[in-house]
Amino acid sequence: MTSWHRIVKACLFIYLLAIGCSAAQSAEQREYALGPQDKLQIRVFDLKPSTGEAYQWQAYNGEYVVGYDGSLSLPLIGNVKALGRSTTDLERVVSDELKDKVGLAKPPSVNVQIIRYRPVYVTGDVENPGEFDYRPNLTVLQALAIAGGVAKERDEETTSRRATRVTEGELRVLRAQQLGFLIKKARLAAEADGASTFKIPASVAGLSADYDVDKISASEQAVLDNHRSSQAAQVNLLTQARKTAIDEIASLQKKDETLQKQIDLSKRDLNQLGDLLSRGLTSTQRQLQAEQTLTTYESGRLDVLVTKLRTEQDVVRIDREMAELKNKYRSEALAQNLDVDAKLRETNEKIATAGLSISEGRRSRSGIQRNKGNAGLNFSIVRSTNSQATNVDTPETTTLNPGEVLIVERQPATLPPGLGDRTDADAPN
Repeated sequence: MTSWHRIVKACLFIYLLAIGCSAAQSAEQREYALGPQDKLQIRVFDLKPSTGEAYQWQAYNGEYVVGYDGSLSLPLIGNVKALGRSTTDLERVVSDELKDKVGLAKPPSVNVQIIRYRPVYVTGDVENPGEFDYRPNLTVLQALAIAGGVAKERDEETTSRRATRVTEGELRVLRAQQLGFLIKKARLAAEADGASTFKIPASVAGLSADYDVDKISASEQAVLDNHRSSQAAQVNLLTQARKTAIDEIASLQKKDETLQKQIDLSKRDLNQLGDLLSRGLTSTQRQLQAEQTLTTYESGRLDVLVTKLRTEQDVVRIDREMAELKNKYRSEALAQNLDVDAKLRETNEKIATAGLSISEGRRSRSGIQRNKGNAGLNFSIVRSTNSQATNVDTPETTTLNPGEVLIVERQPATLPPGLGDRTDADAPN
């Protein structure tokens, strides 16, 4: 076979191979405008100049993804713009670039196939919004099915009713706390005044039917009795200590008086001994003994006076501790009363908020009942045209393009006048 025949045969092989690859692509694929995230397979075929045999370029035996800037990074020629071009246009551009960059006599045969289209996006009232693979002739309804269908409609009326019941339960707890705080304030006021009992405030009289006021009052009275008992026990100990100190002072006073008499007698005896000693009727030794006796009495009396003074100071200290003890219980009661006041204000605010929440819930359910009905669906597509995104309403049979965003919205139907006007009291529990 001559070289000319080999060349003709190789050219025919390349042509048939290119035709076969092109035939594998639909007309839509050939006309499709490429964009970011499209995945392509690019193959290059050429003839060996020396033998005239056809071969495929191994450097291009791979897959390529269009970048977010709309370009492809290809071996030998670098970045090539793919954005907006069809596969046919891209084949021609790559072929010409390879011819120029590599220095070929003729441009090689290039085949571009789309392996995977860029994804479509489904959002709105669907079960599984997100990004999904595109396939040719994908319709709006099919995309909705891929996204799991229409999101399950939540029964807003039931949700609101449950929330109201929870709030009503919380409100009952708050009112019980409010009642407890009011009775506690009455007990603390009595405790601060030193009273043994307290009166139930008139403001809680209306709550007695819903709450066990007597039980709460009995509990607070027990606290008051316990505090008074503790205070009385401490006061009793101090009183006994004071009585003991007073008795000791009285005893020391008598002892002081006795010692004073002995001192007076010793001084008189000492004066008499001095007179006798001056007349030579007694000895110096006897005078010294009398002086020592006087010194002993005076020293003993000094000890008694010091002990008496200390005991009198103990009485003053005990009196002070008794006063401080009474002030302590009063101060603690007043401080606790301030704390209860703050908690009561907070509870009152929560009660008011809970009441408003319950009222709003009832009004909301009334509106839900009036507007309740079967929901229709509205479809719109966000598509890019000339680098500008537009939002277009569309029917469910519309075919999506790769990269487009499908928005699904539920449209509530309006009931005829007069329907759905039942009140919350008429609704089933």
